[in-house]
Amino acid sequence: MLPLSTRSGLLGRTGVEDPEADRIARKTAWLDPPANELTNGYFSATLPVMENAWLRPRFAGFERFQLAALTTIGEFLRSERSCRETLTQLDEHWQRMSVVKNEL
Repeated sequence: MLPLSTRSGLLGRTGVEDPEADRIARKTAWLDPPANELTNGYFSATLPVMENAWLRPRFAGFERFQLAALTTIGEFLRSERSCRETLTQLDEHWQRMSVVKNEL
């Protein structure tokens, strides 16, 4: 697949080429058949997640938790830790973050 920067048709329609444009945030960009064809259905497959997603928390310490959780999940996906170990580690990350949050 070509790098996104070389897909001028997709870039022009979605606004990726122009940071001032907001078309990539519009639902029509995510439903655009040529954009989905160029991205192997990425936009249409991701749209339900975007429509049902919650905004991530915005409090001190959350980004630290998110990075730690990402590392832990990555280790699980690489079969470096079990499901139980992963869930335990995620709980521990959350507990540490919650302590920081409560201290603020």
